[in-house]
Amino acid sequence: MPRAGLPLYFYEGRTIRGTGLIVWALLIELVTVVFAGLTLAALALMLGPALQSPGGVVPSALTAVVAVCGISLGQVVMAVLFLVGFRHVYAGRHEYGLDQAQSLERALVFLMVYLVLTIVSYLYTVTSNFLEPGLAGLPAVDLLSGNLVLAPIGATFAGLALLYTARALAEETQRRRLVTAWVLGIAGATAGPPLLAFAVSGALTDLDSIVSGLLASAVAGQGVSALSLLLFALAFHDIRRNLEAGRPAPVLPRIEQAYPWMYRPPYPYPPPPAAGPPPPPKP
Repeated sequence: MPRAGLPLYFYEGRTIRGTGLIVWALLIELVTVVFAGLTLAALALMLGPALQSPGGVVPSALTAVVAVCGISLGQVVMAVLFLVGFRHVYAGRHEYGLDQAQSLERALVFLMVYLVLTIVSYLYTVTSNFLEPGLAGLPAVDLLSGNLVLAPIGATFAGLALLYTARALAEETQRRRLVTAWVLGIAGATAGPPLLAFAVSGALTDLDSIVSGLLASAVAGQGVSALSLLLFALAFHDIRRNLEAGRPAPVLPRIEQAYPWMYRPPYPYPPPPAAGPPPPPKP
C-alpha cells in the first residue's frame, strides 16, 4: 500500500512541457543580456562624439532609449514564458517522485523571494532616476545597471530557483553545470553594476574612465551573465531530452492509489503474536 499522505496524481508530462518553456525563457533572456552588453559597448564608442558636440548626444540618447525598450520587451516575454513553464513543472512536481516534489517546494520559495527583490529593485531604480538623472542626463542608462546591493542578492535567489527546479532530475554532469551557472550568475551580477556605476559617476571630462567602465561592465557583467544563462539553458535542454527518453522514468500511480476504497480491509488485521522465547527442544 502507498505511504500515508502521498498525494494522488496522474502522469500528464507537465514537467517535460514546463522544462521546454523554461529553456525558451532562458534563451530569450540570453539574447536580452547580450543585447544589453552590446548596447553598453556602443554607448562607450559613441561617447566621444557626444561630449565633443551637442548634436552628438542625440545618437547616444536614441541608442539608450531603443536599448531600454528592447531589453524591457525581452524581459517581459521571458518572465511570461518562465512563469508559465514553472507553473507546469510545479503542477507536475509529483510525476518524478518525492525528491522532485520537495525540491520544487524550495524552488517556489526562492522564486517568490526573487520576485519581491525584482519589484524592490525596479522601484528603487525608477525613483533614483527621477531624483538624480544618469549619464548625460539620460535616465535610461541607469536602467541597464541595476542596483549594487539587490542585483547580487537577486541573482543568488534566481539561480537557486533554477537550480532546485531541476536538481532532482539532473544527472551528475548536468548538476555540476547548474551549480557552475549559478556561481557565474552571482559573479556577473556582482561585477557588472559597480563597474557601470563607476563609469556613470565619473566626471564627463574624464572620457577614458567612462569608456573603460562601460566596456568593463559589458564584459565582466553582461558577458559573464550571458555565459551563466547559456549553461542554464544547456542544462535544462539536456534534462528535457533525458526526460523524453525516460531518464528518470516517471513514477506512475498504482491502482490502489486511484481506488483506495477497493483495497481497504473490511476489518482491522489482528495484531501479530508477541515474540517470546523459542520453545524448548523436544527430548
